[in-house]
Amino acid sequence: MRSKYLIIILLSLLISTVFPKPNDQVRLNPFNKGIVLDGFLTEDVWKNATRITDFYTIQPVAGNPAEERTAALFGYDEKNLYIAFICFYDDPSVIRATVAKRDAIFEDDFILLYLDTFDAGEHAYQFAFNPFGIQGDGVYTEHVGEDFKPDFIFESHGRIFRQGYIVEAQIPFSSLNFPDKSKMNWRFAILRHTEHLNHDTVWPRISLNSTDWVGQFGRLSDIQSIQTGKGLEILPEFSSFRVDNYSSIDSSLNNGPIKGDFGLNLKYGVSSGLNLDLTFNPDFSQVESDVNKIDVNRRKPLFYSEKRPFFLEGTDIFKTPIQAVYTRQLIDPLGGIKFSGRVGDYSVGLLSTIDEYQGTTAFLGSDSATVKKYGTKKSLNNILRIKRTIFDNSSVGLLVTDREFEDTYNRVYGLDGTFAFTDNDILTLQGLHSQTKDVFSSQKTEDPAFYGNYWHGTDTWNFQIFYNDYAPDFRVDNGFIERQDIIANGFREGGLQLWYNFKWQENSLQYFRPYIYSTRIVDHENKVIEDNLWSSLFFQFDFKTEVTLSHYFSRENFGGQNFDKNNYAVDISNTSLSWLQANFYLYNGDEISYFTNPTFLGNVNYIISSLVFKPLGYLNFDFSYKYYRFTGEVNGLNEGLSQEIPRVKLSWQFYRYFALRLIAERTTLHYDDTYYSYAESGQIDVNLLFSYTPSPGTVIFLGYNDFYEKGTKFHKGWISFDKYTQAQRGFFMKLSYLFKADL
Repeated sequence: MRSKYLIIILLSLLISTVFPKPNDQVRLNPFNKGIVLDGFLTEDVWKNATRITDFYTIQPVAGNPAEERTAALFGYDEKNLYIAFICFYDDPSVIRATVAKRDAIFEDDFILLYLDTFDAGEHAYQFAFNPFGIQGDGVYTEHVGEDFKPDFIFESHGRIFRQGYIVEAQIPFSSLNFPDKSKMNWRFAILRHTEHLNHDTVWPRISLNSTDWVGQFGRLSDIQSIQTGKGLEILPEFSSFRVDNYSSIDSSLNNGPIKGDFGLNLKYGVSSGLNLDLTFNPDFSQVESDVNKIDVNRRKPLFYSEKRPFFLEGTDIFKTPIQAVYTRQLIDPLGGIKFSGRVGDYSVGLLSTIDEYQGTTAFLGSDSATVKKYGTKKSLNNILRIKRTIFDNSSVGLLVTDREFEDTYNRVYGLDGTFAFTDNDILTLQGLHSQTKDVFSSQKTEDPAFYGNYWHGTDTWNFQIFYNDYAPDFRVDNGFIERQDIIANGFREGGLQLWYNFKWQENSLQYFRPYIYSTRIVDHENKVIEDNLWSSLFFQFDFKTEVTLSHYFSRENFGGQNFDKNNYAVDISNTSLSWLQANFYLYNGDEISYFTNPTFLGNVNYIISSLVFKPLGYLNFDFSYKYYRFTGEVNGLNEGLSQEIPRVKLSWQFYRYFALRLIAERTTLHYDDTYYSYAESGQIDVNLLFSYTPSPGTVIFLGYNDFYEKGTKFHKGWISFDKYTQAQRGFFMKLSYLFKADL
């Protein structure tokens, strides 16, 4: 029934009329020959370039003429878009620039180009450059935000001169998706960031008194006679590794066999707007593993972002309010195919993979009957997404996900829509329905889920009203539901959040934001699960210091009891010095002991801190420390639980494409009570990596991993280690090279 109501609402809103907004428009001038990327702009073609110089402030205060000059130059030929940026400074000595790896430039000064090649106002490529021309790239999605994980192929060079810095760049059209038209207009914007002031300027003039960002971009007009063929990309990958383990506690490590593996990735440009990707036996090993997080005494699962290249490009199309697509659920894919892009007003995405994980004991467990029936079997996972732009800043979409595993399945389908009624008002709706046959019980179930959000946003006053409804048997095996702990009985969540922005350009205090958030969660029998009332004060100062003070009140039902929790938090960060960055977060107050029976209310201290030391422009020392401590009393006994994670990361970027990185991380876990300490365990991970990464896809990695552990471990009986023992070491190499052919 809810699905029918949702369809009626979506269809009724399709008839709404929104008039287009005026935009700055400049003609893109053609070049009759290419350029040499050296940062000197000596070629004659730059004299004919499209020029932009009228930049405006956007941060901390929007709309004023920029105080320091910026010039942007554009041109193109049939194969490439050419860009040059000249950023002037009253005092060039304040320029912040490091020899960094790709996408690690956003604590430098940088300049960023947004490029919406479909002129749709929904998505934009992002191409960023620091003063040395080192790149950062990604995708911006309206109402979702930035994602700098995708990488695109383009070239750039930058240099610092006596009045500022210059960047030249060349973006091949083969790296972009765009309409198959003889003549096009592309939306674009330019943002310049000055780190020591924390100031941003933009072209064109953009108002923050709107929920629309890409829709306010200017336009590059009269783009014509460019090559639309995308060609073929072939990316073979070879990896070799050796893992050494111990055979007994007192023995030394035994050298393992040297193993090798080969994978192949293909990308074919079906058209200028559509890509077909295929992968076989992909190398999804993580060159840098996930940073360990505090994972004790939690009700909610941890979330880790996707890092694997095959899943990154085109991922913005699969993002919906209910996270029905979370590709890290595809754990051990044997192969896959992906079709993504845009045709006219339609964005499309199709992802299909064969996953071996469901046939392993890690998923099936130890039940002999289940393992006998499903062991070594593979699941087929399919995801289909279609989204149509209906007017500026508004769209409707269809999502279907399917996991087929022998005679079991999880099938999810539904509609969603985003509707901008004014510049300041947006309504977002989504309805999904799932059908499941469970692997372990063979039981068939089905249920819906619904999401609704209304947002009124201006430069000062903002508020949101939202509602979530998850029925008890709603499942998304290819997705992520944060509240897995309460979905068994279904839950409904309603709430609001509101905040007000105060901004000053000349004051030491640049930005002040009071914020309040309130929500209630009930199950499908209307039993209250949680009441939350959170408030915070955010301060931003002109000396690159930010402070957030927060108070959290929650009334939570757990284990049949109601608990009132009061917590306080402070978050302080400072980046005023180019060579030192610091952050400190402290959370203190009441917490429930989710790990004991009976449950009781205790006290928690939670610390996250980091210190980044940059003695040289190419050398970084990154120190981080996480600490969690729970204490309380139950039945006359003092109970305690602590987890500690110190981490050191040394990065030496001794050339633009060459780097050496060392990571050492220790994780310890400790339980205690009135009489004794027990279950103390710990592990140390050490990773050394040499990398050569001249362009996306082409890499050489040489690495060494070392793993130590102590604590209570089951190994031919229960054995307690009183010191760290080397448990494993490994060596690995990865080689890949991207071949491109124009067809």
